[in-house]
Amino acid sequence: MTETIAIPYDNGNIDQHFGHAAQYKIYDVENGAITASRVIEDEGEGHARKIATMLGLGVTTVICGGIGMPAIEGMQKKDVEIYTSISGDADEAVKKYLSGDLPHIIKGHTHGAGGCHHEH
Repeated sequence: MTETIAIPYDNGNIDQHFGHAAQYKIYDVENGAITASRVIEDEGEGHARKIATMLGLGVTTVICGGIGMPAIEGMQKKDVEIYTSISGDADEAVKKYLSGDLPHIIKGHTHGAGGCHHEH
């Protein structure tokens, strides 16, 4: 099985704001093992742009801290699996995902008049 994992990336760690991240680390995985990884620059912001970038790279899984509901919904429509509320070292998160030890949490945020609130 081949898959591509994307993580918003900040100096080795998971950037906690998917839609505002300037870099993403992309992992190519085959038969449960990382075969390659690279860091890409993404200078734009906004859910539509991020979704297009991820889909253009063939991403099948996103591991992140915070992510907006429009991005979650847009990627899930294209069968991209989302893991949210994850922090710490990006490489370690991928290793946990591949071993089945990463908690599968899908939580997004929206911004309203009262500020940020989270949805499940």
